[in-house]
Amino acid sequence: MSGHPNTLVGQIEAVGARLDDLLPAYPGLSAEQIDEVLRDGALALSRPVMAYGLLGVHPCRTATLNVHPAGFRDDGSGQAWPNRDGIRRLFVFGGSTTFGFNVSDGDTVPARLGARLSEAGLDGWEVYNFGSGSYTSRHEMLRFLALLDQGIRPDMALFLDGYNDSFYAFGNPRLVEALDGLYQGEKRRRRMGLLSAVADYWREARTVRSGRMPSVADYSAGDSAFAAPLITWDAVEAALAASSRPADDTAFGAPGARVAGLVWDRYGDSVAMIRAAALRHRIPVVFAWQPVPFFATEPGQRILDPLHRLFRAGAFCAPVYHWLHTNGFPGMGDAPDFVDLSEAGKGLDAVAYLDVCHYTRAMADRIAQALVAQLAPRM
Repeated sequence: MSGHPNTLVGQIEAVGARLDDLLPAYPGLSAEQIDEVLRDGALALSRPVMAYGLLGVHPCRTATLNVHPAGFRDDGSGQAWPNRDGIRRLFVFGGSTTFGFNVSDGDTVPARLGARLSEAGLDGWEVYNFGSGSYTSRHEMLRFLALLDQGIRPDMALFLDGYNDSFYAFGNPRLVEALDGLYQGEKRRRRMGLLSAVADYWREARTVRSGRMPSVADYSAGDSAFAAPLITWDAVEAALAASSRPADDTAFGAPGARVAGLVWDRYGDSVAMIRAAALRHRIPVVFAWQPVPFFATEPGQRILDPLHRLFRAGAFCAPVYHWLHTNGFPGMGDAPDFVDLSEAGKGLDAVAYLDVCHYTRAMADRIAQALVAQLAPRM
């Protein structure tokens, strides 16, 4: 299936897997139906630049993926915008695990949360999915502010984080540098005559433009002296093996503790800024620390562990999550607006992860159930 628009297909082929290997993650669907979901899901890779330089998802309408021009993903019901009178709005922010990469509209965490709230008798709430690929809590803070700038105010906001905040512990300068290079080149050409600008464009095309454009998933390991030991393939395999058994922060040594402290400090800063904006606008907020395949996950809940060869930086979650549980989520563990969902998948007799991090419908529903228990008393 070379040339498939969805990058996941090329990735599973690169590690010797096939589309049929995804069947356990999509109970009841045929390989052809999974392929349709993946082809629709590829549209989420089309990223427009939004306010504050954020990358969103282009509006689209397909059988399984529908993104509204207002920037949220539909839950499969054709959600109204603005919403109906008398209905309160819960905005959910997060990365691609919140957006629901490579699952249908109704199978995302926000969609399952809306369904579970209705089952709990909370029909007066509409859940809007503002997840976007590769977002960390810092990006979500800016997305939240951008909506407030437009006068769009939810009645409650939920921020689901953990994986990307661990993944981007060391930042993502390569994409920033590439985009700035293209921008500066265009500015330069605007000051030239037509022929000079064309010649300059072709010179750039032979160098910068001929290489691969970095993606939002590229990262910089920064201080390789402490980052590199955590993402060798042996270290990643050890982290996966430790996911289903207790381990303290010493299992990952000083490098793991340093990564965890860095991640948690940055997350704390994002939380503080979100809280400040929410307080000013009188919006209740809830922060949820999400499940990941590197913690409290049984091997049978994952189906494509070889993919972690291609995404070794995801293993940063292992020291972060074990450190947080050993140390009680410093400064957040007892906070009334924080909930730890990292063990939400325990006991789930189904595939939880359809690739390196994205949730299946069964896992999204399990997370939604746990969230209802936390959110209902606040609604």
